[in-house]
Amino acid sequence: MIPYPIEISPDVELVRDVQYGLADGAELRMDVARLRERKEGDRLPAIVYFHGGAWQSGSKEDGVPAICYYAQYGFVAASVDYRLSGVARFPAQIEDCRCAVRFLRANAAEYGIDPERIGAMGASSGGHLAALLGLTGDEGQFADKGGWEGVSSGVSAVCDLFGPSDFPRMPRKSLPDAISATAQFLGGSIDDVPEVYVKASLLSHVHAGAPPFLIIHGAQDPVVPLSQSELLRDALLRAGAEVEFHAIERAGHGSREVVNPEVRGWILRFFEGRLGKAL
Repeated sequence: MIPYPIEISPDVELVRDVQYGLADGAELRMDVARLRERKEGDRLPAIVYFHGGAWQSGSKEDGVPAICYYAQYGFVAASVDYRLSGVARFPAQIEDCRCAVRFLRANAAEYGIDPERIGAMGASSGGHLAALLGLTGDEGQFADKGGWEGVSSGVSAVCDLFGPSDFPRMPRKSLPDAISATAQFLGGSIDDVPEVYVKASLLSHVHAGAPPFLIIHGAQDPVVPLSQSELLRDALLRAGAEVEFHAIERAGHGSREVVNPEVRGWILRFFEGRLGKAL
């Protein structure tokens, strides 16, 4: 659980259970946070948040404190439910994340969003999905499913909080829970489906023209090693992408130190700098 303030500012309106798409007949939903007082015709930058939980647990509820925090600074922020690995294997999760962005872009006028200023962020497995979304955009490597086909799935900035980047180089002899969660997500072990491990890895999709990245990782993370974020940073830099990187000393996986008030300030300034200030 990422430590954002639990109490919602009275200035923030939280719209629950917005349906953004359909997957195999099931409704896909998000929660949207925005300022209560808005000027008619405002077009504000948006942040789409993807929760963690090893692709097998968690919900949009986990991201509500985060989206309400950024909404008080004028962003329109959405926390997204996507299909978990017990229901559907990869690439279902990234297909849902792409659909969520398309929904917000297609309905930008209703929610007061500038469709050219949408960013993505997530923690752990959600960080992986946010980064994969940012790296693949409209390149067609993953299908547009769930609705709003023909609308762009691209984002203009990514904040990746301690997500994995290269599945073939994740530890194989330790942390069995993490290994089994990855196998469930990808449909087998790396020996069973090596090509899927490669396709799901962020390093397979790094390219020139990638959006700006903010990468934050605990230096003592026992679940997703710091080296995973270092690999992504180095690949992005080689491709000529803009990267801001922070390794948080004495911080573990999702520990309170990873998103302390100082780090929240980094994230806010990053999105304000790449998407434009909302207020």
